[in-house]
Amino acid sequence: MRTCAAPPTTSERRSPLLTTPTLDKLHALNLMGMARAFSEQMERADYQTLTFEERLGMLVDREAQDRENRRLHRYLKAARLRSQASVEDLDFRRPVGSIVLLCSAWLSHSG
Repeated sequence: MRTCAAPPTTSERRSPLLTTPTLDKLHALNLMGMARAFSEQMERADYQTLTFEERLGMLVDREAQDRENRRLHRYLKAARLRSQASVEDLDFRRPVGSIVLLCSAWLSHSG
């Protein structure tokens, strides 16, 4: 809110002096995803056109996604899977019976 009719003497963008403590606090709180997203938002001018709520929502979404990715990575590491197979490796163009046979053959071979 402006209280003076004179033109502003400071720019609307936050200076590095103000963003550095914010980034330090995000790192101290272990909000790494939010810190990376905040840095990206400060570097790109197209984010400046968004409202506060939109930018905050994007920061929270990034943190939630990073936490989910870390959780999945931790689970995969703890599972100690012998093979790097994934759902994307399955060929769903084949009839379902052949996929079942393929999976059962793989399980009997690997077990």
